[in-house]
Amino acid sequence: MAESGESKKGPRCGEPKWNEAITAYCFGGIRGEDRDRFEAHVLECGLCWQEVQRLDSLINTLRSDKSLTQRH
Repeated sequence: MAESGESKKGPRCGEPKWNEAITAYCFGGIRGEDRDRFEAHVLECGLCWQEVQRLDSLINTLRSDKSLTQRH
């Protein structure tokens, strides 16, 4: 399991490349073998798992809020 660290933004995965991949993953920007490697990592890293769940929930909420997509 990856070691965690602290940053000004809170707990972070000990592997910086995965911290940067979370947003891309949640928006579908990681494909193929990179996606497979990231998903394998998330299954082992509780911090990344929590962040993927948090961001995915936020994205789904924003996408489902019709008031955010209607033009006024």
